[in-house]
Amino acid sequence: MTPVSRPTLLLLALAFLCTIGSPALAQSKKDAKLEVGSMPPSISSWGTIVSGKNPGSKFGNGKTFVVEFWATWCMPCRQSIPHLNQLYQTLKTRNVEMIGISDESTKIVQDYLRKKGPGMSYTVVSDPSGTMQDLWMKPAGAKGIPTAFIVSPSGRIAYIGHPMDPAFERVLYLCSEGRYDPTLMSKAQPLLDAAELSIKARDWRQAHRQLDEVIKLDSWVFSDQVERKYRLMIESQGMNEEAFAYLDGQIDVYASKPDVLDDFIRMMVLDPDLPKVPQALLEKTIAAYAQREGEDSPRYLETMALVAHRNGDIDLAVDLQFKAWMNSTPDYRPAKKAVLDTYKSEQTKARGGRRGKGGRR
Repeated sequence: MTPVSRPTLLLLALAFLCTIGSPALAQSKKDAKLEVGSMPPSISSWGTIVSGKNPGSKFGNGKTFVVEFWATWCMPCRQSIPHLNQLYQTLKTRNVEMIGISDESTKIVQDYLRKKGPGMSYTVVSDPSGTMQDLWMKPAGAKGIPTAFIVSPSGRIAYIGHPMDPAFERVLYLCSEGRYDPTLMSKAQPLLDAAELSIKARDWRQAHRQLDEVIKLDSWVFSDQVERKYRLMIESQGMNEEAFAYLDGQIDVYASKPDVLDDFIRMMVLDPDLPKVPQALLEKTIAAYAQREGEDSPRYLETMALVAHRNGDIDLAVDLQFKAWMNSTPDYRPAKKAVLDTYKSEQTKARGGRRGKGGRR
């Protein structure tokens, strides 16, 4: 027998380790689980882009990604599309990319998009090979569609679940505004879960205490819990006057946060399930918002146009929305113009109706 040198034995041993190590490593990657806080999978190609732009595949660097799995035959998926499209139209200028992935053929997806028209303005991908399903859905243990993933600006998964879940929109807005903090979220979640149980048990005092604890973690990040307390007082407890007083105090707390004040105003005027707030409270909020945001700000002007529209003053709504459109940067103008066109259409109909009534007289 020919003797084998020591260096040769070492090389053979290394080769053997490589042959058994590679499958183990592959199996490790295959079995890796995706959950909130995980790094997203590496993407070389999303599949066939049927509509929209190539969003790129480099996660992090301040960009938020929404990766949503859907199918043309799935009714819940189809019901979620208008909601997703509206969110994308609102947030695309805040460095948000949205990708809708179907495992159906390119032709099936194309035919559906032709019927849908501009209702899916985000990137839509056909992936009949199921590669994206293998990379996202299976490691997350997600069984059904629609399922959405949010990858935060820091490059970690911030949400996995149904795109119509209120938590989806909340996390997406926090990510787009740079307010998402996974450490705070992990601290808040047990309190939020406990508050939910207290609400179901109709233990209002305990629920309010738990929500207050969440707000104390970071009043800016969890400002939506102020709105939740306000709704709870009105919708579940029937304490309208107490709720108005509570919200009045919160206007002072958030006087330096125009984004929160904007949220408050929109809640006051948009939610049909809430009673009309005292005019003095609305005016106080608007004044604080104007002082901090500036009356020439496109965001302020658009919100004031919305208030005018809800008050039935369509002429003022058109004037304010026109100023919002003119004062916007090019990226924001299409969205502002779409709202302006809607108001103008209503204005034209209203004027036609007034002329018709005058003619009949």
